[in-house]
Amino acid sequence: MNQTQDRDLIAIIGIGCRYPGGVRSAEDLWNVVRSGADVLTGFPADRGWRLDRPGRGGFVDDADRFDAAFFGISPREARAMDPQQRLLLETSWEALEHAGVAASSLRGADCGMFIGATAQDYGPRMHEAAGEGDGHLLTGSSVAVASGRLAYFYGTSGPAITVDTAQSSSLVALHLACQALRAGECSTALAGGVAVLSTPGMFVEFAKKRALAADGRCKAFSSAADGTAWAEGAGVLVLRRWPDAVRDGQRILAVVRASAVNQDGASNGLLSPSTEAQTRLIDRVLSAARLDAADVDLVEAHGTGTRVGDLAEARALAATYGRNRRVGRPVRVGSVKSNIGHAQAASGVAGVIKVIMAMRHATMPATLHVDEPCDGVDWSDRTMRLLTEGQRWPSPDRPRLAAVSSFGMSGTNAHVILEQGTVEEHPVADPASARTLPWLLSANDDKGLRALAGRMATFADNRPEAAPDAVACSLAHDRAVLRERAVIVANDHAGFRDGLGALAQGRPAKNVIRGTALDGRDDPVFLFPGQGTSWEGMAAELLRTSPVFRDKIEACERVLASHVDWSLTAVLRDGPLPEQADVVQPVLFAVMVSLAELWRSFGVTPKAVIGQAEGEIAAAHVSGALTLEDAIAVVALRGKALAGLAHVRPFRTGTVFYSALDGRAVDTDRLGATYWHRNLGEPVRFDEAVRAAHAAGHRGFIEVSAHPVLTEIIEGILESVEDDAVWVRGTLRRGDGGMPDVLAGVAEAYVRGCPVTWGPVLGDAPRRYYDLPTYPFQGERYWLPASTDKARARQTRRARKRRDHNALDLVREHVRAVLGYEDSRTVHPSRNFRDLGVDSLLGIELCERLRAATGLPLPLSLVFDHATPGALARWLQAEMAGASAEAEQTTRASTAATDTR
Repeated sequence: MNQTQDRDLIAIIGIGCRYPGGVRSAEDLWNVVRSGADVLTGFPADRGWRLDRPGRGGFVDDADRFDAAFFGISPREARAMDPQQRLLLETSWEALEHAGVAASSLRGADCGMFIGATAQDYGPRMHEAAGEGDGHLLTGSSVAVASGRLAYFYGTSGPAITVDTAQSSSLVALHLACQALRAGECSTALAGGVAVLSTPGMFVEFAKKRALAADGRCKAFSSAADGTAWAEGAGVLVLRRWPDAVRDGQRILAVVRASAVNQDGASNGLLSPSTEAQTRLIDRVLSAARLDAADVDLVEAHGTGTRVGDLAEARALAATYGRNRRVGRPVRVGSVKSNIGHAQAASGVAGVIKVIMAMRHATMPATLHVDEPCDGVDWSDRTMRLLTEGQRWPSPDRPRLAAVSSFGMSGTNAHVILEQGTVEEHPVADPASARTLPWLLSANDDKGLRALAGRMATFADNRPEAAPDAVACSLAHDRAVLRERAVIVANDHAGFRDGLGALAQGRPAKNVIRGTALDGRDDPVFLFPGQGTSWEGMAAELLRTSPVFRDKIEACERVLASHVDWSLTAVLRDGPLPEQADVVQPVLFAVMVSLAELWRSFGVTPKAVIGQAEGEIAAAHVSGALTLEDAIAVVALRGKALAGLAHVRPFRTGTVFYSALDGRAVDTDRLGATYWHRNLGEPVRFDEAVRAAHAAGHRGFIEVSAHPVLTEIIEGILESVEDDAVWVRGTLRRGDGGMPDVLAGVAEAYVRGCPVTWGPVLGDAPRRYYDLPTYPFQGERYWLPASTDKARARQTRRARKRRDHNALDLVREHVRAVLGYEDSRTVHPSRNFRDLGVDSLLGIELCERLRAATGLPLPLSLVFDHATPGALARWLQAEMAGASAEAEQTTRASTAATDTR
């Protein structure tokens, strides 16, 4: 790669996906293909499908479930939303977490949304709605809204485009996203595709075309290929321009070297693929990537298991990637559809994810269900080989390169070439450098928080070597901060694991700080007590471990030197602490303002301050009303020569100062010599000041001192107001004067909603990635039936009319129409359908005609199950009578329910 080309490269930095077989991550999908698993199953039983015979496909677990509350969506709207939209919301969030991008950082950003999706007939038609989804069916059923809903939820301003080119949709979406990134239309993009089979329509329609595999398996490029196997899924990639990702230190999973899209045009038929078009497409992408065909080691093919499609694609691959290769170095060909089925609009991105993982693991996984490769193509070592067995990736003196193809029945083809990404090294825990750290967790509700703690506990069990500081950085910087919060404070793996276990089980633990962030309650009140908080060694550890605290103490010492003949740092480090007030008061002042500076370094700044007795001086300085020089002068001269304070000039500040003398908020420019004279002799109205602060809307109170003496007082003062939002926290405690105590206090502020910056404890080390557990969505079932009560009522009325029809006349008339006879009497009731000329295709047509005439879900095997028109008529008469009785019963029940209401 050269500098000019570098600007055209696109980095894939995150992956989110859901596919059959319980796949919920890229690693899950890799485990499926690496192990050679076939994860197709029988049809789901929870979607209301009424079919005459069982079938097989690839289905996403819990596609009917959705965490509507997490996304701020009502249950009513959630039910009306196509499950494809719901799946995209959850998968996109997981992709961002995997990328280390906090979802909240996208608000207002020019992030683009490029999604491949096709309509899947979810729920009733808009004119059939019976109230359950009224008002939401338009947006819920529109595939155009799939991308727009993502942009709406994340608050992004870049392009939002839904692509429907049928099966190639997701790869076309990836191509468009790359183009938009290169053009500067967006700086980040989410690209991918989704498909959820709301009805069995795709199975039924393709069965008519004889394009479904009889055993429900995709036998890609196999001589035994007999059709595809439908599946569903979702895959979302997070993309950035390669130079931007490198600059920001983001993990690069893979690089998009080049991509292109073209059309079959006038091929042999609307649905017939064009080898010539695919060949031109591949050559164009190779040219754009500045690569020779022999540079590419692996092709993840479209490979659906249809004879015509696979042969056309194989010939295009042989004509491009199979040329000019060395003996023994053929291009390897595979298809993920052999594992998970054909995921339609989400199939192309599934191939991309598989290839990314294969390059990262340096392994080419096998393609399943191949006895012998299909005929008509050279599969020799000189051209290309089907991956009937997994193998290690060849080790050339260049990065690994692979290609992915996706072709739609619309005739739109897409092809992309990928290059391996960076290989990151995961740091390993070093017991010798252990230090106290916070692990931050947040969720939308308590159930989600406990579930997330459980996932993190499993991660800790599986990865005991993980460096706690790297995990702490990922949790602090790479995740959105939600309402329900917890912080585990520990200095080793065992401490974190114990805290996570307790949180997951809902048990209290000393090192777990738990709370709920309330809107608008993120700025606390700093409290500063008078005497009674000192203890020997109260600041020694912080002087040693906290540069912020130490710098402020040293600043205090420099100013204090002009007033006293003793050393502040010596007193704090060496002790014992003298009992004289003219020493204790300046020392406590210095400790309090230095602790306040430490709080500020974590981003916790006071909206208001309250001091008690001499603590008011520290409060005045922290609020900005007094300079350090003036504040220390007040402390040093307090009780001696207050006339010497005439030079003190207080400033008006934005931080509210609640006066313990006046019991209310006062202007800080009044805090001159007169005020400090009053401070010596007037009664304290501290309780009134606290009540005034609470009445003004303040709910968080932080005592900034070496030992809490005000916290219980505050709790007692505010006990009568019965406000659950009130929280009170100290900073240090007698005997615990180090960073763990400070961290516990900062954690309390964080879980209550204060904005916190964790730099003082986490540092500014380069980002190091772990694949931490993604958010545990708390799904509930939301599913609308395809037909409503009104639709069923219409069917009932039609059934009543049809009940009187003579079934034999009906069958004979439609057999006549199918076979082209002029008179239905030509169709003898006892003559075999085969003898009448009804083959398999005509049998399907007859079945469809009878379905339309009767409104019954008749099986496609109708003419095989009932060999003559007479036998079929007798069976059909019974079915129509049963349907009519059932419809009448449903109508009576519905009427009774209405009358009851």
